[in-house]
Amino acid sequence: MGRLIEARHLGAEIFLSDEQFGRVFSVGPISRPATIRWKIGDSSIVFNAVVNRLESEINPALGGTHVFARLGSGATSTALRPGAFVEVTIPDRVYEDVARLPQEALHEGDRVYAVIDGRLEERLVDLVGRDGDWVLLKGALIEGDEIVLTRFTQIGSGVPVIIAR
Repeated sequence: MGRLIEARHLGAEIFLSDEQFGRVFSVGPISRPATIRWKIGDSSIVFNAVVNRLESEINPALGGTHVFARLGSGATSTALRPGAFVEVTIPDRVYEDVARLPQEALHEGDRVYAVIDGRLEERLVDLVGRDGDWVLLKGALIEGDEIVLTRFTQIGSGVPVIIAR
């Protein structure tokens, strides 16, 4: 018994959560560039790839879906074979005019507090994305604002604060 593998058709099966899938594939064409990194001991080999196929259904038990990336021609000249675990990077959509802040900065889902002349000033924002423990916010933010990251029960506009440096 044997299994034939055509090296020029190697691909990667990638699981994306509903949130990841929605961000990456809700705008633009389905075909997306990807980078595949195969780690071998202390070194790694990087391949260009293209996501060119989507699973037909979202799996409600897993909370996401699989997409498939076809590796570029560079994969044929390596020992990479089916079953190898690889790291896949698919570019997210581009976020313009947003602030990236620690998630602790976001209060009540739609506001942050800036320190202006020793007092808190509420700024309304829209949460447009997440990056790990960071939030991507759009709204009434001014470059250079000092934003409160410490949570306390009486936070609100006009509250006097002292910045500990």
